Amino acid sequence: MIRKHVPAPPFTFPPATEQVHQRRARLVRPHLPQPRKMKRLRLFNVRPISVAWQGAGRSPAFKTLVANTAYIWRDGLVTDRRFGRMPPSFAERRAELRTYGLSLPASAPVWTTSPYAVWDAVDSAVDTMNDNMSVRGWHIVSTLPSSLSDWAWKLLVETFVEKQFVRRGAPVAWAVHALLGDEGKWIVQPHAHMIVPARRYRTTQAGQVGDRMVNWAGSRRQQDALRRAWETMVGPLLSDTD
Repeated sequence: MIRKHVPAPPFTFPPATEQVHQRRARLVRPHLPQPRKMKRLRLFNVRPISVAWQGAGRSPAFKTLVANTAYIWRDGLVTDRRFGRMPPSFAERRAELRTYGLSLPASAPVWTTSPYAVWDAVDSAVDTMNDNMSVRGWHIVSTLPSSLSDWAWKLLVETFVEKQFVRRGAPVAWAVHALLGDEGKWIVQPHAHMIVPARRYRTTQAGQVGDRMVNWAGSRRQQDALRRAWETMVGPLLSDTD
């Protein structure tokens, strides 16, 4: 049985309608009444989470797991112990957040249900290594079918996360972002974010917190397998415009 926890943000935001209006105002050119077209996302891509990642053809995500989780949850009030407060722009884009959550394996201890506890534990362990090149985790971004409902998006993401990660013992923070503009045109195309640690988040008989966990998403072969699994599940549902 999988225990899932959806954290309730301890902060408030402007009404959704006001945020949508503000977001449109930033994206729509003054001389054009139509929303600006967003660059289409690739079906599935994996970005390394590292303070100083250097690699050919791989764009890094934010520097820490806490920052990446705050970004996908659009939480601007979280403080990263190394880099400080998250930028206000995270919360300003709250209107794009359609659903989000934290999926945990059944064996996870109670303390992991605190929204940022897992990510802070891994970040802290990596910080003690004094190696800015160390990969802390992986930020997965994947296209979602635009024709589906919020409920269906949530079901797709949770099903994928449970099958590919949680059953293997990995915690995952996830979120769905999308923003529909005027006349039914997308300002932000529907897509999912998943944050997966690259290291153990707690000490057990199998290893210490901070030890590498290659079998979660740590190799190119596994990432290719994840891409194929996502494509198999979501690909048939995508339209030509997704």
